[in-house]
Amino acid sequence: MIAFKEIYSRAINLLDDPDINRVFIDNQVGFCKIMYPFLVNGVSQIHSPIQVANKLTEVQEAKAEIEIFDGDGVSHTYALSMLIPDGADVVFFISNKIDRGATLSADKSMVTFSRVVKTDEKCAVEYYLDGAFIGDFSKVKGNFPLQLLINRVKDLLIRATVLSWIEKEKNFLLEIRNILNDTDFRLFSPSANTQAKLMWAQQTRREFIDLMNKLSRDWSNYNWKSGYRPL
Repeated sequence: MIAFKEIYSRAINLLDDPDINRVFIDNQVGFCKIMYPFLVNGVSQIHSPIQVANKLTEVQEAKAEIEIFDGDGVSHTYALSMLIPDGADVVFFISNKIDRGATLSADKSMVTFSRVVKTDEKCAVEYYLDGAFIGDFSKVKGNFPLQLLINRVKDLLIRATVLSWIEKEKNFLLEIRNILNDTDFRLFSPSANTQAKLMWAQQTRREFIDLMNKLSRDWSNYNWKSGYRPL
């Protein structure tokens, strides 16, 4: 099993985004929700080896839920109607600000906020249960070392997630550049940052393709030399 959060936590080291870094530190639930679409888009670009790509379609989906309360001006404590699964990350809010002093009861049926919630405020409890790739790679590895295969797949997933994020940034900057180059709205020449992002996107895509090709080539060569023939 490869947990989504492991991929997120390692991918963030390759991202140049202070906003995501801040969310990573302040709010793990928000961080996972931000990163999920980039992981999904990235996985769709992994197509080789086909046996690995097929296993990456076997997933345990992440689950998130939020419950919101109107403050009563008296209580710190509110009863939860949603069930919070074991192992889920939980974050608490008062008026959309994280309440770091809030706590859950032992049975997770009650939440106690750090202060009384005023009648004109709302408070909330949100959880995120991490997803995972659950495909059994031992079924397709042949004679290729299993742990090496898993490590290579993780590297691919990390790079694919980063590439997906960079593509989003690149498209955003290109859109801005097109607007600024319009004859009706020409304020200044396109920034060097745009070109830098384009070059970064190209470099990352080359690295991603190289990693995927290397895994496919090494996997095939290793199994061929050891007499294994994948179905």
